[in-house]
Amino acid sequence: MKIHDILETEQVLEGPNDPHIFKAIFLAGGPGSGKSYVAQNMLKGTGLKPLNSDHAYEYLAKKHDVDLSDPVNVISRTGQEIRGRAKERLISRR
Repeated sequence: MKIHDILETEQVLEGPNDPHIFKAIFLAGGPGSGKSYVAQNMLKGTGLKPLNSDHAYEYLAKKHDVDLSDPVNVISRTGQEIRGRAKERLISRR
């Protein structure tokens, strides 16, 4: 018997189909590396909800006239403060 068969028995409901286990997938990579693309395609039909702070980050950066195409702006104190606010918005939205 394979482990997959054991986990899918009626007596043991562990694994990805167990409604009582928190499920999360974390993606890391540089800008433009395809994280959003992979997440979008990977989550289709799973019922999992994507959380991406980039949308809030880009909105806030535009609102404060911070050009994110310049890496100096991204790593600047202002850029990092905006990144922090974007993450806070994402966490409070859950």
